[in-house]
Amino acid sequence: MKLFIIILIMIAFSGFAMCQQGRDLQKIFPHEVIVQFAGNAGLGAAGIGYETNNKKFSGAVLYGLVPKNVSSVSIHSITAKVTWQPLQFVSGKISVNYLNVGIYGNYVFGKQYFSFAPEFYPYRYYGFPSAINTGLFVGQSIDKNRFSLYYEIGSTGKELISYLGNMRSIEIIDILALGIGVKYDLQIQQ
Repeated sequence: MKLFIIILIMIAFSGFAMCQQGRDLQKIFPHEVIVQFAGNAGLGAAGIGYETNNKKFSGAVLYGLVPKNVSSVSIHSITAKVTWQPLQFVSGKISVNYLNVGIYGNYVFGKQYFSFAPEFYPYRYYGFPSAINTGLFVGQSIDKNRFSLYYEIGSTGKELISYLGNMRSIEIIDILALGIGVKYDLQIQQ
């Protein structure tokens, strides 16, 4: 948890330094700081993001953590995601995004996870790597001033494949994950 707080402080100071250095450095520094609860990125996740000028596309990198008191071991992960916001309504300083669609990739750290099946297992014993996950999500968001509140409902590719092969024994609700997050815009308002 201490690492989580240190990362947030470093991100906030990088945004402050960006504002002090001028418009040229602003292009390389993150556009936003993100904090997310759940949603296949860890129980808690924090990171940085970038978005296009028209705010239709955004990308983010998040460090996620599932603490040991929630799981049998602490689980650390890195998630990269891209979001498309095709349906927006803007009125003054409030923007409502009726549809957010995205894709993400996630890597989980630890000796108990693998990207390639260990040699001591028979060929194709495991159908999927346990350390690498990809998935899709949909959601909505509302922006006011520099803050954005969002939710996402998504599933990993391996869960979707398992569901399609076992629709009689797996409920759709069992493969869905809900994520709720807040973004803070670091960009200088013009």
